[in-house]
Amino acid sequence: MKAIVISEPGAPEVLQLREVEDPQVKDDEVLIRVHATALNRADTLQRLGSYSPPPGSSPYPGLECSGTIESVGNSVSRWKVGDQVCALLSGGGYAEKVAVPVGQVLPVPAGVSLKDATAFPEVACTVWSTVFMMGRLSPAESFLYEFVAEPVVNESTGAYTAHPRSFELGERRPLHRLQNSRGSVLLKAITFIGSEIYFEEETVAAVKKLLPESAQGDLASVCSWPDEIKHHWQWRWTSPLHYVDTPDYRCNYQYCRDCHDTHKHQDRCVTGAIFNYTMQLMSGSENSRRIVHYNLTEALMFLSHYIGDVHQPLHVGFLGDEGGNTITVRWCGIT
Repeated sequence: MKAIVISEPGAPEVLQLREVEDPQVKDDEVLIRVHATALNRADTLQRLGSYSPPPGSSPYPGLECSGTIESVGNSVSRWKVGDQVCALLSGGGYAEKVAVPVGQVLPVPAGVSLKDATAFPEVACTVWSTVFMMGRLSPAESFLYEFVAEPVVNESTGAYTAHPRSFELGERRPLHRLQNSRGSVLLKAITFIGSEIYFEEETVAAVKKLLPESAQGDLASVCSWPDEIKHHWQWRWTSPLHYVDTPDYRCNYQYCRDCHDTHKHQDRCVTGAIFNYTMQLMSGSENSRRIVHYNLTEALMFLSHYIGDVHQPLHVGFLGDEGGNTITVRWCGIT
């Protein structure tokens, strides 16, 4: 069969199409003739030599694919030759054939083409593990998601990510959908839903008491205020509070290591700001014995904004991304 081989770590030019041996199918695996594969960040890191596939995995890149089952292992009963499927891979998607453990094989979602289905497994498993395994979403809770693709996902993939039927969420979980939301629109939507649905009456009263008169009791109307002031000279110190960066290619966040500005001033990041302004607001409670008095109106407006920032992918990236400022994004035809 033919496969894309990484001849040596480096630029895209190191990817070469070569003739290689067919994969051997184990008893609990199926052999898929690949129709399409997808590009994920791990593929680019593997090309650069910064990511190694798990032991025993295919040496070729490609973490997901779609295609037709060509053969099945001796212990496989769910799938048969000729089934059209998509699959999550530990590697090997950039090849004509790939052997996949049966537990990583998924049916092609209804109404989705075989070509588009290749971008489904990685996103589906990421959402499921994040929302249910890590977030532990329960039947009594609601889930707020932004209905828009991230930079590494195309529009159709974004639709699969959020489609209730894809994860059978629609019948069991109340979902709040934000479609085509970015920047101040997203911030206002998050703030509005939070304040309108989840604030208790006592909290609503306290918030309205702190809001400036111009807000007319609407917290969402002032949540973009920190963006409007950060370019004024007296507020420039707040710019680092809008994002937090991890070292390049580090996929974990450590507060002490990562929460600082470019001058290494500690706590100057969006998570530090959320903690700081939360504590300021708590200091204003009747039971607080703090001597220091804060501008609680400003604290409220800062906090409402930064809660939105921390949910935006471009605000929580790598150092080289500079809070998303080095990333070129196309939005509605505009760069």
